[in-house]
Amino acid sequence: MGQQVIDTISVGRRVLLVAEFPVGAGSEIEGRYCHDVNQPGAVRVIAVRTGRTGQTIWSLPERRPLVRTDRLIVLATRAGLAALLPRTVPSPDAEPLAEVAPLRLLAPAPRDGE
Repeated sequence: MGQQVIDTISVGRRVLLVAEFPVGAGSEIEGRYCHDVNQPGAVRVIAVRTGRTGQTIWSLPERRPLVRTDRLIVLATRAGLAALLPRTVPSPDAEPLAEVAPLRLLAPAPRDGE
């Protein structure tokens, strides 16, 4: 757990961990959405660092599934992080990486007569 922890935040008598770790190939969370990873009071995804562009996404899209080239940045309790890490472990029999279609941010306006 130590290598993934970026920082700690003391809140009263509790300690919250800021951690970054990869989405493992064929792991339980690959293909899921950020809101599926969140656990109230234990784990909250605060950002995703994309592997293809190296971009850090702070405003998490609801429709973009997590892929194995992503790295999650989470705020978590020790117990929450300990429960999440096994869900990110790569599967030895993972399928090859499939191409993910980019999200269309802006759709062209329909033209008259179409």
